[in-house]
Amino acid sequence: MIGGTAVTVAEFAFVLAVIISSKKIFKFFNENKGFLYIYLIYIIIILASIIANYDNLSLARIAIAIVLIVSPLAIGIGTKINQNIFNKIIIISLLITGLYSVLQWTVGIEATKIPGLNIAYGDTFADKPIGYGFGGREALKMPSTYQNGNGVALFFLMAIFFIINLKTQKKFLKLIAIFLGIIGIILSGARTALIPFILLIPYAIKKVYDKLHKRNQKIALIVLLIVGISIGAFYIMYTNSELIEYMYDRYIVQTINDPTGSGRVTQIQNVINYIISQDAVGIIRNLIIGSDWSEAFFSEGIFNIVSYYGVIEAFIFILLLLYPIVKLYKNNKIEVLGLLAVFIAFMIDSSFNYPPGLMNYFLIAGVLFQRQKTGLKKNDDKELEK
Repeated sequence: MIGGTAVTVAEFAFVLAVIISSKKIFKFFNENKGFLYIYLIYIIIILASIIANYDNLSLARIAIAIVLIVSPLAIGIGTKINQNIFNKIIIISLLITGLYSVLQWTVGIEATKIPGLNIAYGDTFADKPIGYGFGGREALKMPSTYQNGNGVALFFLMAIFFIINLKTQKKFLKLIAIFLGIIGIILSGARTALIPFILLIPYAIKKVYDKLHKRNQKIALIVLLIVGISIGAFYIMYTNSELIEYMYDRYIVQTINDPTGSGRVTQIQNVINYIISQDAVGIIRNLIIGSDWSEAFFSEGIFNIVSYYGVIEAFIFILLLLYPIVKLYKNNKIEVLGLLAVFIAFMIDSSFNYPPGLMNYFLIAGVLFQRQKTGLKKNDDKELEK
């Protein structure tokens, strides 16, 4: 912890990766001018907001601004990564983070913490937004190797959809990784992740199912039902009988009893009321570079961008996130669902302010751009051979 901000080895590794991949990053920008123009406007507004609020700067606000500016560069890093190695990394990471979430739930967050690995030296889980000490439990949200439940849930979303259609010889390992990822989303306590997952996973399953031959479809359906019901029943009944109670309380009871969405509705109202209460100059400022940071209202999701960087920047941020989804959907209908799910989560949760949520988003987008480009090239080569 430095000045109240956690500094990680991964952040230094990211800077190194940007330097090593600089040629690929510039190449991506050159091939995707639309993304480049959006990104340039995006960083200009952030820098303008920082300059306009130079007397209200703090280390935390500077760190957040840096994360917002540099994270999209990960899209270029993704176009450089070896596909086979990356696929293995995703599966292994999903296994580790999912299993660690289960261990935190069964053994305890404090009992399984490793200072310097899943929590910074000098930091404490009591300061994390994980519902620490609430609901009669040690915490409401299992953060796994991340800093909070919402952060790891974003990774689960992207990783599950990324590998669900992945062709690999280690199919059983892939299924275990997906299963642990789903359990991880549940244990994360992140409603902003669970809701888009529930909405999008049926579409992904149908797409995978449609690709199978009719005989294999029946076998796959039977196996999926037997394995899913058996593992789920065993885990719930024998491993942790509190899971159903937790799911019901966290995702149904708390949601119904809190129509403000953990205060999000109130936060949005505060931001809107502040903007419309300004004079003409103040409204123009809020449109272009956001509120004065000494008066800005914190808000989750896209309204956090509105408050600190302005209405125009919020629109630009949405375009930046949607660009890869639109460009990749045609050839990556299942994998891009992970990006779409995280996009939905970003609209209602400000986890994009903290690494590595936004970095992971653009990293996976870059890998998919590389895969799409390779696939299109192979198709062109086949056409030439014909």
